[in-house]
Amino acid sequence: KKVAIFGLGDQQEYPKNFCDAVGILWEHFSLRGAEMVGSVANEGQFEIKRSRALKQGAFVGLPLDLENQEDRVSEQVAQWVDQLKREFDLQQAAAAKAE
Repeated sequence: KKVAIFGLGDQQEYPKNFCDAVGILWEHFSLRGAEMVGSVANEGQFEIKRSRALKQGAFVGLPLDLENQEDRVSEQVAQWVDQLKREFDLQQAAAAKAE
């Protein structure tokens, strides 16, 4: 089964554990054999010290900061949904149904 995770955090109040729950859930599901999808490059958009959601330089799910970056959330979600459509092969499934 494929699994994608998103989480909400506050990078200013919690810079040492920003979106840790995303990483905890990722560990839980991946240890039980899930195929984890939806990772997001860490391109410096967050000012954090560490996060359990960071694995090998990327977030293992979509981190969102509604408290400090509300203006970015819509675009981040839209880009992630497009990514998930590819990773879940939803675009091909929709095309096959249309035929």
